[in-house]
Amino acid sequence: MKTRYKIDSVKSTGTASAIGLQEGDVLLEFNGIEIASNADIDRAIASNSVSAAMHVARGPQRLMFEVPAGS
Repeated sequence: MKTRYKIDSVKSTGTASAIGLQEGDVLLEFNGIEIASNADIDRAIASNSVSAAMHVARGPQRLMFEVPAGS
């Protein structure tokens, strides 16, 4: 079973909230990079010079969010 990164909290004034992420969402992929740890997130965000697709699991649903560059 793969390790996944679960979002523990979302700041109401932050980018995550603005794009629609919710507490409990599970990050699957960011800009084509599979996410399993904080290091993966940092690496993916650092490589994000244009808007990127973020794929998350919310319960049984798989959702995609557009993340603005530099977020």
